[in-house]
Amino acid sequence: MDNAEPEATRCASAQRHGFERMQIRVCLVSPYPPPGTRHTITSSMGSYTKNLAEALVAQRHRVIVLAEQLQSLPAVSVDDGVHVVRCWRRGLTFPLRVVWAAMRHRRRFDVLHIQHEFFLYGAATPLLFPVTLLLLRMLARRPAVVTLHGVIEPSLVRTFAGQYGMSVDPRFLGAGLQISTKLTALFAKKLVTHEERLANVLVHGYGLRAPKIAVIPHGVEQGRSLVSQVTARKELGIGTGHVVSFLGYLAPYKGLEMLVEAVKGLDPQAYTLIIGGGENPRLSSVSIYRSFVARLKEEAARSRGAIRLLGYVREENLAQFLSAADVLVLPYTEVMASSGPMNLAASFGEPVLASRGFAGVHPDALLFEANPGALRAKIEEFFSSSCLRELAQREAARFASERSWPRIAQATHALYARVGRSETSG
Repeated sequence: MDNAEPEATRCASAQRHGFERMQIRVCLVSPYPPPGTRHTITSSMGSYTKNLAEALVAQRHRVIVLAEQLQSLPAVSVDDGVHVVRCWRRGLTFPLRVVWAAMRHRRRFDVLHIQHEFFLYGAATPLLFPVTLLLLRMLARRPAVVTLHGVIEPSLVRTFAGQYGMSVDPRFLGAGLQISTKLTALFAKKLVTHEERLANVLVHGYGLRAPKIAVIPHGVEQGRSLVSQVTARKELGIGTGHVVSFLGYLAPYKGLEMLVEAVKGLDPQAYTLIIGGGENPRLSSVSIYRSFVARLKEEAARSRGAIRLLGYVREENLAQFLSAADVLVLPYTEVMASSGPMNLAASFGEPVLASRGFAGVHPDALLFEANPGALRAKIEEFFSSSCLRELAQREAARFASERSWPRIAQATHALYARVGRSETSG
């Protein structure tokens, strides 16, 4: 990205100026999982925020989270040193609730850090988010950092709208995204993306200034271990042979139908595909999405066990699921965000094959063109080449090490310090 550098690099400069010794008081706005959990079916954003909050607390910073209200959970609690205030619900009331809470607690933080994703705070998120940001800036009077967890290339708006069954004219949707993104950039002190490629989309697709954007990778949890493959397969009812896996919400843009088509061309006695993913609860009422899920279920039923739909994989079953597989495949036809499943796989040391949309993030030798034939060939190459398997194993270890949460927290803290300093001097 022109005239900008990754925030992880800037962190070293901040440390030279002594910012690493500055205690930061930050308020995160995001969904947040219940105590004792991390990965939940309702939102992958919760695990991201929990990991970041805990890593910041471990580095002696103070963190308050303005989180979504959840049934049976107290309005205010302390979870592993993180102060959690459950104050908002998704929908039209989100802006007022979160702004009111930020005003009430503003003496407890110096910087706001808001997590943003399409429809994260309700169906009207693209329209309401800039308004929320403006109100926070005016009334809470604290600088705001916004992490954009998803960035749609303008040329893909029509495809995105079609896959999600949106009735709105793609031209209006595209214009709305342009306006919403530009207003978000205007009202925020800094925008964060997880990958350089997404930052480039913001610059070249939305006309944002590069210095406005910081690139801080999505963190990877450390210290997770796989279990016995034999045991995991026995528990899941999987026989011997090569096992390919997919993990994450079922979604058309993730290339699942392409993956199914590729596996159908392999020997069903030698290969099994296990799909660990639930239906996206936000799309359960969309007819085009229900048809997509129905087609997957039909293919699995016809495969006589070669293709297995296992549903949502709960946190306590992640090790079992990944241990049963030899490799995780990410066949995304469009890459609009950092991949949570790739990060999870790295945390367990699981090899990954990915579509070419992950170029620049994953080694070229482990990528494939987004079509069934190329994907099938890459799967066969993986199992026939010990060199490729060793490369995938080394890459998982490197990826996890470079993106550890303590490193991500240091880079994020350096950003907070710079934002706070510019606010004071400005």
